[in-house]
Amino acid sequence: MGAHRYNDHLHYGFWARCFQSQGHEVHLYGEHADRGVGFQYPTYEPKRPMSDVAREVDPDLFVCLGTHVDWQGWKQVRCARAAVECDFQYVHSLKPYAGADVLFVRSLRSVARARGFQGRDKVGLVHWAPLSVYQPPLQGESPRRRPRVFFAGAQGTSTPYRKRGQWVNLKDGPYPVRRAAIKQLREAGLLARESVVNGYVPTTEYYNLCRRFVFGLACSTVWRYLPVKHLEYAAAGCAVLTDGAPGLDLLLPPKGYLLYTPETVVSLVREIVEDEGRLRQVVQNARQAQQHVLRYHTDETRSAEICSLLEDRGIL
Repeated sequence: MGAHRYNDHLHYGFWARCFQSQGHEVHLYGEHADRGVGFQYPTYEPKRPMSDVAREVDPDLFVCLGTHVDWQGWKQVRCARAAVECDFQYVHSLKPYAGADVLFVRSLRSVARARGFQGRDKVGLVHWAPLSVYQPPLQGESPRRRPRVFFAGAQGTSTPYRKRGQWVNLKDGPYPVRRAAIKQLREAGLLARESVVNGYVPTTEYYNLCRRFVFGLACSTVWRYLPVKHLEYAAAGCAVLTDGAPGLDLLLPPKGYLLYTPETVVSLVREIVEDEGRLRQVVQNARQAQQHVLRYHTDETRSAEICSLLEDRGIL
């Protein structure tokens, strides 16, 4: 993603803070459970069986993070159990999660997929926990925005992933639409020169760059997974250019984003830039989307929602 803080699309740092920020004692078990700067909790020990950990801890909630863990001993956990599966495109059965009081997934599509999996009756709640953003470090008035498209992150490189148990290669990476759109915009002179293609910038610098431009380029992955970049751009007040993704209407207001394809992205941007009245309206819509995101989709708000859900169900 653009800001280095978001380069981990699995977003484990969020779960590291989520429960403790709401006053709950949890144990996080997972390969990336050490990504929660500012919070103290037991970290994952590589190759250590869950059964060993389960005998030593008795928190309010035992949270297992992700695909790359040793599930042996999961049933021995004495307290309430939650599983967080952020790579659900690799999952074809819910049997490993049997006994979980709740399974959190990071895309709306995953909830529908889970209904037909074996082992669904052994898992309590399968719940979509949308991505969220840090309260961005925005200070002072936003500078006058330039009518260009800003992008920071990976445009799409060859990426291996599992398909029917076999590793295959994505020739254009997980973001083929983004790769094509960047090429079109660059050739048309509409891509901001400050864009950081296949690179990362510190969070504060990233948001300050976003604030200088009208548009931010986002897209879903080949698995129709909605990255957090949509919310990042909206939080900075950019008009979000997107190819659409399941659940997007539940995160941004209807006028908070603009749909494109690689073939239409240049004409879409040009039509807006060349029409002063329409450009003003797009900027105004982006401001409203910014207020919406900062009110409903920050990490703090999402943490409160998740903990409230678990409290209402008697899990926490």
